Amino acid sequence: MKMGGKMIINARLATTDRWDVKEADNLMVPGIETFEKDGIRSVINGTEKGNTQSLNISLLLNKYPWWCKDSGRLGLEANFTRPAQNRDGTPKLNKKNQQIYDKKNHHYDVELFDAIAHLSRNPPEHYSQILARHTMASDGETANTFDMRTITRLLVGLSALTVFETGITIHPWYGFPYIPGSSIKGALLHYCNDFELGGGDPDIFGTQKKQGEVIFCDSWPVPWSNLLLTRDIMIPHYSKYYRKEALPADNDNPNPISILAVNKGVTFHFCLRAKNSSLAVLNKAVSLLKDSLKTVGVGAKTGSSYGYFEEA
Repeated sequence: MKMGGKMIINARLATTDRWDVKEADNLMVPGIETFEKDGIRSVINGTEKGNTQSLNISLLLNKYPWWCKDSGRLGLEANFTRPAQNRDGTPKLNKKNQQIYDKKNHHYDVELFDAIAHLSRNPPEHYSQILARHTMASDGETANTFDMRTITRLLVGLSALTVFETGITIHPWYGFPYIPGSSIKGALLHYCNDFELGGGDPDIFGTQKKQGEVIFCDSWPVPWSNLLLTRDIMIPHYSKYYRKEALPADNDNPNPISILAVNKGVTFHFCLRAKNSSLAVLNKAVSLLKDSLKTVGVGAKTGSSYGYFEEA
């Protein structure tokens, strides 16, 4: 995957909201080759030869984010000055006939998240066959599969350690968001405990001395044609408290943070497997899981109406 500072500069210079020379010079993506001519923007928009399936969202998010160098420091945001212009495009001058400069804040993480969300519109090649292979039961096992559709946005892997301080679970090979089987199993266990539905049923979840009879597979989206991801906003209101600098108070400055979330209306394919001798346990787990996804959801911030499903 080839990308770098030059490609972004060329793309930005082609827009109405142009960069000035100083901003372009300060953009820095070290050690990465650059695209030629139109840059990554043409690839993202699908105008490059081929298609966007060659771009892995996981790599773009976790390995190749573009950075900027501002006052000798690397970061995802930067402040620049640029020549001010009048509405007719002429330079704006002061009373001494000197050029006036405006301050400009640029958020590269926002631009990157928007690009990643746009790239999430296309599934990998032969995705239907890949999904069928992923949910295939082995000899002596039965797979119980069903589809559920998000009725709110979904956050999975939000606390993952990344350069953005927030994350999202993206398949490392194919570059689409998915729900890990461990997250599904954990959410179902909490649901059973909280609603006193048999608690941690050892036949389903196992114990320290006994392996559970049900295998929870990762949940993948079904073949799609719209954007899987969207850029969302999270606003911590007590930043100083979270940094252990002060008690929570209403005079703290809110700090909006851009995050990536799975869109509302995305259908996921769930798969639970068990040995043929454990069909009753498997069917019970499937019934409980469907109720869990509708009632308490899965992922982060379910208390803020993220991560809820309905039957597709």
